[in-house]
Amino acid sequence: MCFSPCAASPAPRGAGRFLARPLGGFVAGHLGDKRGRNSMLVLALTLMGLATTGIGPLPTYDTIGVAAPILPVALRVVQGVAVGAQRGGAMLLATEYAPEVSAGSTAALSNSPFPSAW
Repeated sequence: MCFSPCAASPAPRGAGRFLARPLGGFVAGHLGDKRGRNSMLVLALTLMGLATTGIGPLPTYDTIGVAAPILPVALRVVQGVAVGAQRGGAMLLATEYAPEVSAGSTAALSNSPFPSAW
């Protein structure tokens, strides 16, 4: 087992959290209004699954050289875009399909797990 210092650096987390999430929210919000929110939510979930699966088998620096520290950062950015797209879309879909009496609490509950995941 080989430990990669790049994997422990804050760069992958910072790029995914602070740059890509708002971008994912803007893009998915715009496309969700045009093409449908359900399809954007499915696309976001697919992106998250593919990026998460892609991080697992990444080779080391000895195998692919300079691309080794770039690939995890790129995949974390894809994860950040997917989370940004999921957050708004899931809250909006939960609010739209909730009964009118409990729409506010449904929106609050659908948004509550995200701050604890940061």
